[in-house]
Amino acid sequence: RVTASKTVLNGGDSADASVIRVELVDEQGRTCFVNGPEVSVEVSGLVFLGMDNGDMAARHSYLSRKLPLYNGRAVLYVRGGKQGRGEVAVSCEGFTESVCIDVQ
Repeated sequence: RVTASKTVLNGGDSADASVIRVELVDEQGRTCFVNGPEVSVEVSGLVFLGMDNGDMAARHSYLSRKLPLYNGRAVLYVRGGKQGRGEVAVSCEGFTESVCIDVQ
């Protein structure tokens, strides 16, 4: 499941950002608390700020666009770029889900 804290952002030099939550869920929508499946992120029309999974022992770059899930979760941050519609697509184990964000 991929959800955005904001689906409308201010663009340009604004610091307005959206938190994108990634959760591995089962057929009933319950979070699967597993470690390891890697997610990859593609961002278009937005500025990618970073990504993390909450694992304090992990040694990864926050600017990486690939990251293993930790307890079935990860978060990433995007900022508005040019005016229009942006998209964040998250892929994991053959599945892809995306969320659109409008930039004003």
